[in-house]
Formats: sequence, C-alpha cells, structure tokens
Amino acid sequence: MKILHIRFQNLNSLVGEWHIDFTHPAFVADGIFAITGPTGAGKTTVLDAICLALFGRTPRLSRISRAENEIMSRGTGECFAEVVFETQKGRWRCHWSQRRARKKADGELQAPKHEISDAVSGAVFESGIRGVAEQVEDATGMNFDRFTRSMLLAQGAFAAFLQAGAGERSPILEQITGTEIYSAISVKVHELRAQEQEKLKECEAALGGVRVLSREEEQEHMLDMARKEQEAAACEAESLHIRKLVDWRVGIRDLAKDMAALTGQEAALEKEFLLFAPERQRLAHAVRAAALDGSYEALAAVRQEQKKEENALVAVRHSLPEQELLLQEEAGRAEDAARASLLRRQERDAAAPVWRQARAIDQKIAASAKDLDALRGDCRLDGRAIAADRRERAKTRKSLNAALHKRGQIAAYLAEHAADQWLVGGLAGVEEQLKELAAARAELARKEAERRKAAADVQQAAAALADIGRKALDCGQKAQAAEENLARERAALEAVLRQRSVQEYRNEKDVLLRQLAAFRNVAALAGHRARLEDGKPCPLCGAEQHPYAQGNVPSPDAAEQKIEALSSLIRRAEELEGLAALREKERDEARKARERAERRQESARQDAAHAEKMLALLTENLSGLQNALALRQQSVAEKLRPLGLETLPADIARLSAELARRLEAWQTGTGRKDAVEQQIAGLESEDKRLTAVLENRFSALKKKCARLRTGKEELAGFRAQRALLCGAKDPDAEERRLQEAVDAADRAEKQARAAHAEREKTVHAVTSRVSALQESMALRARELERLQAAFVTALTGAEFAEEKDFLEARLPLDARHKLEETARSLDARALALRARKEDRLQRLRVEEEKKLTEDSLEDLEARHAANREKLNALTAAVAAVKLRLEENTAARAARAEKLAAVDAQKKECARWNRLHELVGSADGKKYCNFVQGLTFAWMIAHANEQLRELTDRYILLHHPTLPLELEIMDNYQGGEVRSTKNLSGGESFVVSLALALGLCRMAGNNVRVDSLFLDEGFGTLDEDALDTALQTLAGLRQDGKVIGVISHVPALTEQIPTQIRIMPQSGGRSRIFGPGCSGSGQ
Repeated sequence: MKILHIRFQNLNSLVGEWHIDFTHPAFVADGIFAITGPTGAGKTTVLDAICLALFGRTPRLSRISRAENEIMSRGTGECFAEVVFETQKGRWRCHWSQRRARKKADGELQAPKHEISDAVSGAVFESGIRGVAEQVEDATGMNFDRFTRSMLLAQGAFAAFLQAGAGERSPILEQITGTEIYSAISVKVHELRAQEQEKLKECEAALGGVRVLSREEEQEHMLDMARKEQEAAACEAESLHIRKLVDWRVGIRDLAKDMAALTGQEAALEKEFLLFAPERQRLAHAVRAAALDGSYEALAAVRQEQKKEENALVAVRHSLPEQELLLQEEAGRAEDAARASLLRRQERDAAAPVWRQARAIDQKIAASAKDLDALRGDCRLDGRAIAADRRERAKTRKSLNAALHKRGQIAAYLAEHAADQWLVGGLAGVEEQLKELAAARAELARKEAERRKAAADVQQAAAALADIGRKALDCGQKAQAAEENLARERAALEAVLRQRSVQEYRNEKDVLLRQLAAFRNVAALAGHRARLEDGKPCPLCGAEQHPYAQGNVPSPDAAEQKIEALSSLIRRAEELEGLAALREKERDEARKARERAERRQESARQDAAHAEKMLALLTENLSGLQNALALRQQSVAEKLRPLGLETLPADIARLSAELARRLEAWQTGTGRKDAVEQQIAGLESEDKRLTAVLENRFSALKKKCARLRTGKEELAGFRAQRALLCGAKDPDAEERRLQEAVDAADRAEKQARAAHAEREKTVHAVTSRVSALQESMALRARELERLQAAFVTALTGAEFAEEKDFLEARLPLDARHKLEETARSLDARALALRARKEDRLQRLRVEEEKKLTEDSLEDLEARHAANREKLNALTAAVAAVKLRLEENTAARAARAEKLAAVDAQKKECARWNRLHELVGSADGKKYCNFVQGLTFAWMIAHANEQLRELTDRYILLHHPTLPLELEIMDNYQGGEVRSTKNLSGGESFVVSLALALGLCRMAGNNVRVDSLFLDEGFGTLDEDALDTALQTLAGLRQDGKVIGVISHVPALTEQIPTQIRIMPQSGGRSRIFGPGCSGSGQ
C-alpha cells in the first residue's frame, strides 16, 4: 500500500484546505522526508488525516460521531480528510467528512459521511460507515489496528508490534503475508477428517445392522421348507379329490333345478299360444290377401294413370286458344324489330365519312399545338438564361471594379513600406543576433544573480564559521570538563576500593553472610547440643567431635558489624561506579560533539573559501559579459537603423515579434497583389465570354418567336375548318353512340324472333299433347277392362266375396311381418324347450348312475374348506422360509459389500488422520501458526538485516517453542538471551524500527507496505544511532518506498533535506510549507 495524495480541511490547528502530493519528485528522489515543527504545531495532525480518511478515527481519538468531534478546528463549520492510495488491486480514493448545521461554527454536529471510490473513474463503491471500513480492509489488507502497528506508527504506539502478544501479532502477519489460506486449509482438513470419521461410523453402523443366518440355521430352514412342501403336495391332492366330489354333487343339484324350471316354462308357453290364436287367424287372412297384392296393385295403377290423363286432357284443351293468340302478337313484334334495325344501320353508314375527316383535322390540330407548346417552352428557357447571364455579367463587372480598387490600395501600402522589403532576406540573420543578444542579457542577469548570491553566501559562510567556532570552543570546554569530572570520580572510587575490586568485597560479604547463618543455626540447636556425647555420631551431621557441645558458641555481633561495613562500602563503590560510567558517557558524548564541531568548523572554512573564490570568479565573468553585450547591441542597432529603429528596446522578444510581424505584413501585401492581378485578368475574360453568350442567345430567341407566330396562324385555320365540319362533337363518341343503337336494334330483333319461334313450338306441343292423350286413354280403357275381370276371378279363388273383403283383410307389411315373427318365435321356443328338457333328463340319469360318494354336499364342502385352510397355511409357511433364505443370501452379499466399504473408509480415515496430525485443527491455528512461524522467522531475518545497520549489540531470535514470540541476544553481555519486554526506551525504539522496516520489506498476496510513517521516538537515540537509522531509512527508496518521519529533534531535521514544515501562526493556527504542499492557508 502506498499513500499518493492527502487532502484535508479544518483539522486541529491546520485551518483551511490543504493538499500534500507524495508523488512530487522530491519525495520520490530522496525516499525519506521529515514532518517538522514546534511541539503542538500540528505535525501529528497530518497522520491523523490519513487515519481519518481511511478508518474514520485516529490513534488519539477512537470515536468521532454526531455527539462529539474533537478534531474539527475551532470556529469552523465543516471538516474533511481524503486520501488517494495505491495497492496491488488498484488505485482508490477514500473520503471522510463531517459538518455542522448550515456549515455554521455554532451549528449542531451532523452525522459523519464516509465513502470509497475508484480514483481513476470516480465510481463510488461504498458510502456506508461500516461498508467503507470493510472495503478499505479488503483493498489494503489491514484494519485500523493492523495499519497503526505496521504502516503508521503513531505517538506512544511505536513499539506496539514489538510488545504485542502472539494472538495480536498473528492477524497482522496473516493480513500482510496472506497466510489466511493456511487457516482455511487447517480448518478444512479438520472438517473433512470429521466427515470421513462420521462416514466410517455410518458404514460400521450399517454393517452392524446386517443379520446373517448361521450355516446350521440355514440348513434347518431348508429341511423345514422341504417337509412343508411335501405336506402341501399331499394336501393339494386331497383337495382336488374333494373338489371333484363337490362338483359331482353340485352338478346333480343343478340338473334337478333345471328340470323344474323347464316344466314351469312349458306351462307358461301354453298360455301364450292360447292368447295368440286370434292373431294367428288374422295373419292367415292377411297372407291370402297378400297373394292378390300384385294383381290389385296393377289394377289400381292403371286406374290411377287413366284418371291422371283425363285431368291432363281437360287442362291442355283449355290452354290451346290462349297460346294461339300469343303467337300472333309475337309475329307482329318481330316484324317491327326488323324495320328498326335496318333504319339504325343506315344512319351509322351515312355518318362514317364525316367522322373520318374530323379525325384527320384533329390530328393536325394536336400536332400543331404540341409544336407551339415546345416553342413556347424554349422561348421561356432562353429568356431565363438571358436574364441569368445578364445578372452574372453585372456581378462579374462589380467584382472587377472592386479588384481594381483593392489593387490600388495594395500598391499604395507597398510603396509606403518599401523599406520592409529588406526583411525578406535580412530578418533571419537579425533574429539570430537578437536571440544571441537576449541570451547574453539573460546570462548577464543570471551571473549578476549568482554574484549577489555568492556575496550573500560569503557573508553567510563567515557568520556560520564564527557560530561554529563558538560552538566548537564550547564543545572543547565541555569535553575538558568531562575529562576532569571522570578523573575525580575514578580517584574517589580508587580511594574507596583500596586496590581491590567490588566483586572481591561482594565475595567477602557472601562468606560472612554464610558464617552468620551458621552461627545462628548453632544457637538455634542448644537443646540438641545438650544431648551430644563425645565419641558418638551427631544425628544431624554424623561428626564424632562436638566442639560446641559445652556451649562454646561464637557471638555473631562481630560478623554482623563487618557485614554492615562491607555493605556500606559496596553501596558507595557502586554509586561511584555509576557516577564514573555516567561521567565516561558524558566524556564520550562531549568528545564526539567536539569532533563533530571540528568537522563542521573545517567544512565551514572550506565553504567560506569556496564562496569567496566563486564571488571573485563571478565578478570577473560579469565584467566580460557586460563588454560583449555592449558590442552586440551596437551591431544589431546599426542593422535595424534603416527600418526606422534608432535604439534597441529592452524587450528583445517584443522586437523580434515586431520585425516578424512587419515581414509577414510585407509578404502578405505582395502575395495579395499577385492574387488581385490574377483575379482581375480572370474577371475581364469572364466579362467578354458572357457578352458573346448573350448576343448568341438573343439571335436564337428572335428566330423561335417568328416560328411561334406562324404556327399560331396555322392552328387557327385547322380549328375553323373543324368547327364548320362537325362543331365540337367527338367522332369516337358519336361513332360509339350510333354503333350502340345498331347493336341494341339487332338484339331487339333477335329477341322478338326467338320469342315468336318459342311460341310456335309451344302451340305445336299443346296440339300434339291433345292427340297423344286421346290415343293413350283409348288403349288404357281396354287394358283396364281386362285387369278388372282377372282380379274378380282371383278374389273368388282366395275366398273373398268382393273387393271390400279383400281390402279389409289386408295388413300393412310391418304389421304382417311382426305377426309372422311372433308366430315363428312361439314355435321356435316350444321346440327348444322340448329339446332342453329331454337333454337335462338324459344328463341327470347319467350322473345319478355314477354314485361317486354317499356324503352330502354340505359335508363335502366342509371337508374342502378345512383342507384348503391347511394348504394355505402350508403354502404361507413355505413362502416365509423361502423369503428368509433369499433375504439371508442378499444379506450375505450386502455384508460383503459393507465390509469392503468399511475397510476402504478405514484407509481413508487413516489418511486424513495422518494429515490432521500434521496440519488440522478446529480453529485453524495449528497449520497457520506453523506457517506464520516461518513468516515470522522470515520477518525476523529482514529485521536483523536492518538491526545490523542500526547497532551491532542486538540480534533478534525466534523463540524455540513459541512460534510468534521474540527473544533478543545481547552481544555486549556475552551473548545473553533475554525477553524483549525489558528493553529500555531507546533499545525498544531501535528494535521496533528494525521490525517495522522488516515488515516493509515483506510483501504478501494482500499487502505491500510502500509507505511508512514514524511519529516521534528518535529523541531516545544518540547521534551515531540517529545517523545510522536515517541512512537505513533513506536506503529503502531503492525498493520504491517512501518513509515519513515526524520529530522535533534538531539533529534529525538537519540531516533530512526534504521536509514538510508545520509553522505555527497567530491565533493558534498553523501553515504547511514544503514540496508538493498547497492549500488555502498559503
């Protein structure tokens, strides 16, 4: 992550809007810059603006809300902070703001606003407070705590990462190095292992649920099934025998029932025969009458036909006179139509020559009118063309006059500025001389400025030399005083120690303390000493000699006094040693300060000498430049005098521009003159052409007008001739009218003749019809007599007295068929009934003769039901045993499959158990801690590289058992390894700086730390350590990193050339100065 721009407004003492561009070349070139200023000026506010824009909070203010805002400048109504930063994922802009109501200083605070957007396109990704925090963490890979522990080390929290525990370091390393994937792997391995173990349990449970018969049980089931199958077969045979007996008994019973039923049916059929006897007699009469139907139908048909023709003859005879009258009328109309048709033809033929002559005259009139229209169009077009040519000629002559006037103006201008013609060939040389003259003047001005700066540098170097001389003298006096103080302290220490070391006195004190403890133990054992006897061993120590048995116990007072004296001497010696070490440190610091002052003094002397030398050289060069400039000015003035320029102006650029303008004006004038001459020649030629064209058009127009007059006279003659012939009538319409009249007369004649012919046919048909009917009726009368005689003879033969009896005996065909069907049905039923009765009687005799059993039907059915139940029970038992055996076979196959599945799952579980032992855990820490331990070791290696640049005393070590814990080796104490918790303030700063730089050198998948901000902490370093730290920080620019240091340590600000200075102003406000800095307060 790299900070590119900061923009903020009204934060603490920095009132107004401010902008800092970290892409400025000064920051990129040096790689390190300082934010300097007095205490309270607002240096840390710049870092607060970064945190505020990214996270909506600062290291000093954990909460900024609608209720409170301690960072908004007093007397203002709004504030904001904006950061543009770059990560591996892209470039982002994060903006935070808050205002008061109506942006008034006394208005009520409004809710803060926070948003993150694409810095290139401006598209807003999120505008909610919580959503922006998540987006920032996703883009940077860091939340607020991780950001302030790895990238922005704020006041009071510089050593936070160093002092953090393993639980706090883990998420920082995880985000920076992208090791969160290993936590996910560890958790996933744990989950998959649990899933595989659960699958194994399921497989084992499924295996336990499979029940398989033993071989003995299976054999027993098979024998039982065979025994039951034999019993079932015997039972089935018995059942079939009983079923046969039951069927025999049922057959005899059914035959007896059928005989009784058939006897009843026979009696019912006799009754139906008696009821149908009258209908059967009626059917016999109808059958005899039906035999005469043919003769009667023929007789009736002849009678009906004879009656019909009689009626027709009467009708035809009645219509004949009317048809003859109509025939006469149709003959008269046909003659009238023939005469009218002839008259219409004569009229048409008489008018045909007149219409032919009229058509010829009409064609001549049309052709003459067409020619006249064409001539009129040509005349109009010629007139328009002549008018257009006249306008074009007038326009051309106007343009010609204007061009002649313009040529006169251009000629007058060129005559007035004839001197400018020299510039065509001479301006290039003059411009070159003017450029050299301007360069000489600029060089002279630059040298003059350098001479003034050199004079100021001489004065400044002299003042600096005097100041450094005073400081060097003061440092020398301090070093001498430190030497004298060290000598006094060492002499005092020697006097106290008396040629011995402090350690010897400490050893002597330890011996006395042990003796004093022994004396006190002896005194405490008085009761035990009273029981001691010489020659017998002591129960405590085993000694046989007891020197203190008689009470010879030494007094501890002398030992205590010596111990007190030694303790006082040791304390005094330790105090003097501390003072001597302090004085030695003061002496070393004073020597280093004196050496630095001497180096600075020598450097100041060299700077002063160099400044004086540069001043003399610049003064000499300035005199030569002035003489050369005077000669150049004189040469240029002589060349420009013919152009009316007597003296050279001070502004050479303006003079060059004026000469170029005059040359351009001259060249423009000559070019315009040539162009106008060409324009005039073209306009004169165009005027002559248009005049000739107009003359030709006038001549052609006169000829066309003469032809137009002649054509008009000819057309008038044709029209008069036609008017005398037929007036305004249309020949085609008149001919159509006459032809239509002829056609109508012909159609009328044809219709009249057709009507007459049709009427003649009708009269002839009526006459023929009368004759035919008369003949037909005479013939049919004889036939009718013959048929009547034959029918009477047939009636007598059929036992009918007269035709009336015959007609009464007749029945409709459907009724007769119905009666016949009923008679046939009764006869057929009687016959069938007799046959069935004989059949049942014969079958009953046969079955009774079999005599299969004496048992009754009820006994047989009871035996059959009992046998069937027994058979069903045996069948069910056999099916159950067979099912059990089939299930056992399937269970054996399933058990084999499940055993194979259990074995396979055990192998899979063993594989996951081995992997789980290596990396798996429920919280993901096992594998993550291992990987982060490697990452931490990598970071420690980077940190040690930086730490070697800062000091050779310490080496960071990775704890051998705790993967995220630190230890430190102190090379000045014989390589002693100790915890980092008890480092001093300066030591903590150095180690924390090394760790921070180590983090900067590490890049993971999510985070690359390319900007580092350090707030204070350098005040705990001595000058050598400070120089080393700054050189190390500056070296990071090779990796493209930018380091910002906030401090008010004077030595630090002197050694960092690129600075952002926060300068306090009146009223508690401050201003920002430096490269890339701008704002409303500037």
